[in-house]
Amino acid sequence: MMEDIPKVLAELRGAGDDSLRDWFAGQALVGMLASMKEGSCAYGEIAEGCYFMADAMIEARETSR
Repeated sequence: MMEDIPKVLAELRGAGDDSLRDWFAGQALVGMLASMKEGSCAYGEIAEGCYFMADAMIEARETSR
């Protein structure tokens, strides 16, 4: 699975920031859900947190270029 990451990122680079943002948010979601107890947070709060992290990742990506 880890070997697929460069391929996925290359595809997303051409798809625009919205797709990259969604991918980053999805990755954050996987990590958050894996580390949380069931019912410890509302789904809406989890989703907002994932997109907050995705936006931070995009900002860091842009400033590091």
